[in-house]
Amino acid sequence: STSANMVAMSSTSNPLSMVFVPEKNRLVVGENGKISIVQLGNPDVQEIVSYKLSSPGSLVYSAQADAVFIGDAASRAIYRWDWGTEEVVPVLENIGEVVSMAVKDGLLYWVEKSGTSLLWISIYNSELSWLPINDIASPNDLLHLSLSGQDASSNNSANMACITAHCSHLCFNEDTSGHTCSCPYGMSLSRDKMTCQEDCPDNVFSCGDGQCVPQSWKCDGTVDCTNQADEVNCTMVELARCDNSTQSTCDDGACILSSWWCDGDNDCPDSSDEKEDCPALVCGEDRFSCADKRQCVLAHWVCDGGEDCADGSDEADCQVSCPAEQFQCEDR
Repeated sequence: STSANMVAMSSTSNPLSMVFVPEKNRLVVGENGKISIVQLGNPDVQEIVSYKLSSPGSLVYSAQADAVFIGDAASRAIYRWDWGTEEVVPVLENIGEVVSMAVKDGLLYWVEKSGTSLLWISIYNSELSWLPINDIASPNDLLHLSLSGQDASSNNSANMACITAHCSHLCFNEDTSGHTCSCPYGMSLSRDKMTCQEDCPDNVFSCGDGQCVPQSWKCDGTVDCTNQADEVNCTMVELARCDNSTQSTCDDGACILSSWWCDGDNDCPDSSDEKEDCPALVCGEDRFSCADKRQCVLAHWVCDGGEDCADGSDEADCQVSCPAEQFQCEDR
């Protein structure tokens, strides 16, 4: 590892999610109102624009379906983009705020914000199944799905030329075979097309050790200089640069997704997103409105034995009747 970095793409909005697809040698980035398809090392970016995409915060690629599934928290929906097309189509709507997804053996799995269930559907139909996981997760947990033991043979068509390349800093695989060496900001390729040499312009931030980074990288909250000089003597005001098109600014300067503001969960470190002046949530027809009017949960979670509302109102005054062949627990 060379610890070198460079700009993969520039955008007017903040990336909300991303997934690298080795089979396509592309990076898919979710943004407000679109997804962008990026070939690393290539400045040309393909954009799939759709009014349906408000906050695409979770992405996953299915090689079996040759499609990208998009979890949109603000729209409370899952969409699908078939590779090579120009349209995003709905898979499921009127669900919770999807925060993480995974795909395995023709099934699409996901978890929702403040949810305590693992949900899934077949990638070929929309029949919903779920499994309560409230014995290992609470509504306050931030859940993330990932797969272990992935079959490496599924990626055997991907070009891996960079593994044996001799680039000094950065290497990008071509689509089918071969590679291209590249350089981080402030450096350029020498004649051998493999080695980077210093080439810093005057209008950049100097790290003081021969390295330079763009001025916009100074005090952005991420260390880019190897000596960390770009993040020295930074104030909170400099660090707080929320994207107003997709984010809201907490009273302490932190940034959260706009769809998380007044949604019933404390997301700001100082809880300023859930003040008393938040309006009552209006739940959809298939949703249960919690007693505090700050949270909506799936209707089939009511009286299921696990508290999904933060105030526990989905399990209040429940009377469960068991069939004759089943045992009735004392807590009903």
